[in-house]
Amino acid sequence: MIAISGGASRTILLSGYLDLEEQDISEKLELVESNFQSEVSRISSLNHDWASWDKTFEFMENGSQTYINSYLTDEIFSEAGINLVLYVNNSGEIVYEKVIDPETGETLQIPSELRRVVHENGSLLALHPGDQKSGLIRTGNGPLIISSRPILTSTDSGPVGGTLIMGRYVTESFLNEIAGIQGIQITLEDVEILGSEPASYFEDLPSRNPDTEIDGQHIEVIDEKWIAGYIRLNDLEEEPGILIKVNSPRTLYAQGKHNLVFFIIIFSLACIIVAIATNYLLKRLIISNLTEIERFVTDIGEENNLSKRLEIKGGDEFIRLSGGINSMLQDLELSQKEVMHRESEKHALLNSLIEVLIYLDSELKIAWTNNKVSEYFGEKTEAITGRTHHELWGDKNPILAPFVRKALNNGKTQSFEINVSDKDSWTGEIWSVTIGSVRDRDGKLIGTIESILDITEVKKSEEKMLQAKILAENSNRSKSEFLSNMSHELRTPLNAVIGFADILNEEGFGPLNKKQKRFVGNISTSGKHLLKLINEILDLSKIEAGKMEFKCTEFSVKEKFDEIKDILFPVFSKKKIRIEFEIGDGITTIYSDEGKFVQVLYNLVSNAIKFTEEGGFVKVSARKNGDMLQLSVKDTGIGITEEDLMKIFHPFVQVDSFSTRQYEGTGLGLALVDQMVQLMGGEICVFSQPGIGSEFICMIPLKNYDRK
Repeated sequence: MIAISGGASRTILLSGYLDLEEQDISEKLELVESNFQSEVSRISSLNHDWASWDKTFEFMENGSQTYINSYLTDEIFSEAGINLVLYVNNSGEIVYEKVIDPETGETLQIPSELRRVVHENGSLLALHPGDQKSGLIRTGNGPLIISSRPILTSTDSGPVGGTLIMGRYVTESFLNEIAGIQGIQITLEDVEILGSEPASYFEDLPSRNPDTEIDGQHIEVIDEKWIAGYIRLNDLEEEPGILIKVNSPRTLYAQGKHNLVFFIIIFSLACIIVAIATNYLLKRLIISNLTEIERFVTDIGEENNLSKRLEIKGGDEFIRLSGGINSMLQDLELSQKEVMHRESEKHALLNSLIEVLIYLDSELKIAWTNNKVSEYFGEKTEAITGRTHHELWGDKNPILAPFVRKALNNGKTQSFEINVSDKDSWTGEIWSVTIGSVRDRDGKLIGTIESILDITEVKKSEEKMLQAKILAENSNRSKSEFLSNMSHELRTPLNAVIGFADILNEEGFGPLNKKQKRFVGNISTSGKHLLKLINEILDLSKIEAGKMEFKCTEFSVKEKFDEIKDILFPVFSKKKIRIEFEIGDGITTIYSDEGKFVQVLYNLVSNAIKFTEEGGFVKVSARKNGDMLQLSVKDTGIGITEEDLMKIFHPFVQVDSFSTRQYEGTGLGLALVDQMVQLMGGEICVFSQPGIGSEFICMIPLKNYDRK
């Protein structure tokens, strides 16, 4: 416990101190960066004061030596905290330059890098009053803070007399001076280390045994006494300019280690004291009572007497524990009685089953069976239990043995029927046998269960029902063939009657009086009505007989809508019914039986017009629903009751109500629609309310296939 706690304390406490240490070095890095930026701003402000000075402006005009002797002395450089000044005219020529070594105070040459920037690209020239640049550049003499300002009059007005560039070299003593932090060491990484690709050095720092990196700062532990932080400052071109390293003493970490040692010592002493006290109290107050409880539980297990109760003296905890044990024993006693009762019920239930159940162990010996076995095998349960499977069946049906072994080996259920051998009282019987496996809680096969049921009478009933079904199908097929043949026989003379009636009505053989013309018209109308009925009967009989042909072609849905609209125009215009045809997006053509599609559409629309009162409304629409065409015919007609909805698709059936008897019809139209939609691989449904109207919806595949 002490070791685990010590390790955990070390991890938790020291990690906290490490976090504080990293936060401390990060704050120091931020302070160094902030003070560095403040120095950049100071030099820029100083440059502004000199550049916006009338005497500087005059110097650029006349090049007075007095200005140089008076204001550009070494003492002024030292007081101003600068190492470099450049006076450049608007043509990029340096009028005056002065560079002082920050360490020795000696005069230096202007860095070639700075000269190149001024002469070649002129990026530091300030040609307009608002131009200014401040930042860092890398030179052969070291990194340099520079500020570039336009030379103006004291009123900051033009014209621009040139550019004044001031600079200060960045040295380690300079960084320590601006940091103002006691105890740290600030160094500059050698510029040459950065090489030709300076940006890569800071990015590669993690490979140098890093600890962490926070917001562009890199922090690493050097040793037990020092921790270092790195920060990169970019130059005027946003390239890495300098890399500043801050070394800080690890005072927080040392304090953390000291506190950790102190904590572990105190904690260890506390653990030892607690362990001694706990050991004494356990022996005196707990272990003796636990020993008594163990002895009591052992006695219960040996005697299997759940009626015994535990009596123990001790604290409140042991009183509650003894009460819990006694309550548990009482519950176990009740549960035992309930289990025995349920076991009795289970046996009663299994014995009440009509099939025989036989449980065989792994050696195929009968371990248990219900009482139904005596009716099948003529022996009592007690006489059968303990015998082998072969002894029970003998030679009556040897096919069972392999199935039993198979169920025991692979655990798969076997179901089959057997004809019992023609011996004794077993003659002619058919038994349904199911053999399944039995597994223990671990999933191991421990036996099989055999279920036997006499299905002799069931088989006889199934055979009679099959014969009746075949007879009914033959009768139905004969009916359909009769209707089909009779319809063909009726259509031939009926077409002749209609044709001669139409010829007479045209008065081609002489004029007809009013009465004769009315009679001829009635003959033609009745004949056509009868022909329509015969055609519908013929179509139904073809479908029922399986002789209806189904031929698919690709056709336009809009053309079929226009065709139906033209055909039914006289009917709906006569009743002043407003009819609307609508086709949704994505619907152009359908691949199906064109004739049957037209017949379905015609029957639904004409039916809607028929049952819609004058001035009503019928809407026909088609839209895409997945890979199906959803065809809808909605009307504002008389509607259909929920009870009558079950009848409308039956042949020769019309809704038998007062409101519908005024409408003529054979009751075959919707039956044909239902059959043809199914033939096209679709389905139809209807939604209706009496007095409000009806909507028939057909779902038809957009791409069908040829069928018969």
